[in-house]
Amino acid sequence: MPRCSSEDPSETMIANEFTYDFRGMQCPMPIVQLSRVVGERQPGDVLTIVADDLAFCFDVESWCRRTGHELVRVEQSEQMCTAVVRVNHKGGDRC
Repeated sequence: MPRCSSEDPSETMIANEFTYDFRGMQCPMPIVQLSRVVGERQPGDVLTIVADDLAFCFDVESWCRRTGHELVRVEQSEQMCTAVVRVNHKGGDRC
């Protein structure tokens, strides 16, 4: 399970910006959880996702192309991947 909920301090809300901590999850779970949380958000919301599964950096690019959500930015360090995704429509996949 991702470490985020409305009561969890790892999800930070500033207007329509949300941060999710998916560290500790291995492929394919970060993408599975991203699909789930996108379904809970509104078009225009911006999600920052942190994961230590380095495959996530590649996976999130493909996922955004497939689903129609906007990949604003992706950054990879030796041990961390941070992706910023703008929700373009309701739901994890294209309508």
